[in-house]
Amino acid sequence: MPYGIIKVNRAKCLQCKEILISTKENFEVTCSCGKLTISGADGYLERTGKKGIDFQELTIFDFSNIPEEELSFPTEEEIEDIRKKYETE
Repeated sequence: MPYGIIKVNRAKCLQCKEILISTKENFEVTCSCGKLTISGADGYLERTGKKGIDFQELTIFDFSNIPEEELSFPTEEEIEDIRKKYETE
């Protein structure tokens, strides 16, 4: 399943409303309330957090390198599965 190139890796914690931007791979950025942590920069998306975290994905992708017929996006169920996988206590 082809994905676009990550241009800006970012997410918003819906508890403290802080927008996090990951600029370096393997360097974690945590919001002020401590519920959401992101990392990966332009190499990968990683989201971790405390149990019950709610966040908004704000990553910007460039899909210009992928033919339109090959584009695919995760379903709502896949997004929820990913969110549950990365919840921690």
